[in-house]
Amino acid sequence: MRGQKSKKILYHIGPRPAAPKPKMSSIIDWEQYDRDRAAGQQDPRLVKFADRAWVRHWLDSPVESGVFLTPSPVDVSRNHGRSGNVYAYRVPGWVIDKSGGVHRYDSGSEVLIPEDVWNEAGREIEFLGKSMSRDQL
Repeated sequence: MRGQKSKKILYHIGPRPAAPKPKMSSIIDWEQYDRDRAAGQQDPRLVKFADRAWVRHWLDSPVESGVFLTPSPVDVSRNHGRSGNVYAYRVPGWVIDKSGGVHRYDSGSEVLIPEDVWNEAGREIEFLGKSMSRDQL
């Protein structure tokens, strides 16, 4: 796979250039319960739990730490609410293939490169620089 010479230009949106990051979002689950059954009052109780991995139907297993890249930063920004600077990378085909390929997800195309694949590729992933500022995006 590494013998492939083809590379694709992909983009990362964020405050800094791409680097593997763990998923650190919390999902909020509202649970209604009776506080005072005699009075019939109900109060919402906020329960937070960590959602520690990204799950995509094309991946064999969830990814706990990785980098999101896209061929279309405007679509991702518009449909995913992502903002920040846009950084360009030239990514080898074998990295894209090993990461499950580029797929449409919620009206935007993405590739999720797991941390181990990102580290294995090392300097084969070429940083091309900032292609757009937050204002231009």
